[in-house]
Amino acid sequence: MTPEQIIAEIKRYETELFRMYNSFTHTREGIYIAKGDDALYRQYVRELLDLYNDALGRNVYAAQIAHEFQNGFGYLGSPSLKGVENVLGVVRASLTRLNRNPDLLISRRSQESTRKRENLFIVHGRDEAKWRELKDIVQSEFRLNPIILMQQPNSSHYTQLPVCG
Repeated sequence: MTPEQIIAEIKRYETELFRMYNSFTHTREGIYIAKGDDALYRQYVRELLDLYNDALGRNVYAAQIAHEFQNGFGYLGSPSLKGVENVLGVVRASLTRLNRNPDLLISRRSQESTRKRENLFIVHGRDEAKWRELKDIVQSEFRLNPIILMQQPNSSHYTQLPVCG
């Protein structure tokens, strides 16, 4: 994607988040997210995190959005008005910065792509789901190259050492 396309995509999310923010229902009992927006809000935040990480590599905006999202739920487990407002604020701040300096989208991506990926050896137990999840986190969040023993050629030649304890 070009910087212009990335900025346009972020603007689209900003518009949708603003619509959600304005659609909250105010009653005597409280303030509630509009019907149907809860799942959509959760989806949009995940998509935004992917977009920022893909466009900028590890960045402060994705971290701030994740933080505001995690802390932005009411006692009933649904998104709060303040939580949506805070995520919207981070998106708007990022748009201001990227509009001022769209070259950030080019320079950061090229730095990430040219950076040598470090290898990380993952020692694991028998729970395949857990080590696969760890592998995905290591690749996407930390940009490391996980090496899984079971996936290596001739892995049967390795000897499992007994655990002392």
